[in-house]
Amino acid sequence: MDHYLESQIRTIESRLDRIEQELGLVPDGPAISDLVAQLAHDGKMLDAIRVYRDETGADLAAAKEVVESIPR
Repeated sequence: MDHYLESQIRTIESRLDRIEQELGLVPDGPAISDLVAQLAHDGKMLDAIRVYRDETGADLAAAKEVVESIPR
């Protein structure tokens, strides 16, 4: 699959995730891996955001919001 198509799919998935959250269809919020949680806990926010984006395909704004919501 080419990079443009992959990017479009990630964008659509991210938008769908936000719609589901707004409608209350995602009761626990976004899934956060242990690695992302540990990076955020260690104060490595940029690394946590990058890993979260790689894992989920979320856009930068959505990934930043999720990582910043992780309790430290």
